[in-house]
Amino acid sequence: MENVTKKVTAVDEFNIILAEDKMLKEMSKEHSAYQDSFHNWLCTQMDDAELVSGILKDDRTIAGAEEFVLDKAVKQATRMNSGGPLVEGAMIDSITVFGWVRNYFTMEKLPEKEKPKVRINPTSEEYLAKERERKIKDLEENPKYKDYLAGLKKTASDETYQETIDELLQGDKPKAKTKSKQAKEKEFEEISLFDTSEL
Repeated sequence: MENVTKKVTAVDEFNIILAEDKMLKEMSKEHSAYQDSFHNWLCTQMDDAELVSGILKDDRTIAGAEEFVLDKAVKQATRMNSGGPLVEGAMIDSITVFGWVRNYFTMEKLPEKEKPKVRINPTSEEYLAKERERKIKDLEENPKYKDYLAGLKKTASDETYQETIDELLQGDKPKAKTKSKQAKEKEFEEISLFDTSEL
């Protein structure tokens, strides 16, 4: 029995050396302060055979652990924001963070990364048309213009209505679409000049 124990210990020690070597190679490259912290913590956990086996997995890296932990932190901050005041960040204790690091290395299979949602940008023309429709709807529902536009829509031509809408969208006051008193008098004078009934 003593022989078996020595073999297990030798295998464990060999795995520890391999795990440390793998981590040192990764740490020899440029890395973040988080990765330094994770590496230092992992070095203190070398008596955990399951963790050492996880470090030796080909698809596990300290950089991957950092990404995994940051993703978990973002999800936790998002949960904190739901239904309450906006949280600019999240305070997560080190026990939780290092627990996530351990989970990353010991889980059987890494979770699949969520594919980024592809947002198809509308063409400029489509966007502008939809934006115009939205602004027109806002104008038509605005209490300041609602009655005026409703009456204009009933009495004026489509062209006049659209011109008025354009003026309002540009921030101008709508120009009166009816003839002023002076214009009516001038028109009457012009008509009077050509009145041949008195001749």
